[in-house]
Amino acid sequence: MDNAMANFISLHMLNDGYVEGEDQPPEQAEGGLTYQCPKSGSHFEFMDLLGRMRTLKQKRKVIDEQIRQEDERQKKVRELASKQKQQIKQQKIRNKVSNILKSAQ
Repeated sequence: MDNAMANFISLHMLNDGYVEGEDQPPEQAEGGLTYQCPKSGSHFEFMDLLGRMRTLKQKRKVIDEQIRQEDERQKKVRELASKQKQQIKQQKIRNKVSNILKSAQ
């Protein structure tokens, strides 16, 4: 088999250029060095796919940190709103009590 045919088979048949029935070197016997999506047919070399996944993981880490910070900020806002609501209720009660005391005099 010539090199061009091996490359074609490598890309399209997911067996890294080996035709069925031929002996594969022991280091290749565990699996191919490419991945092909069964749904879309797109294919990647293993190291390329690994690099892409690492890049996405780093980007996701940044996004997750921003989400965590926003969640903390929202929690503080809710706590502050709850305290203010409680203070308003207490002030209304004081005003009512004060009005009752004034009307009783």
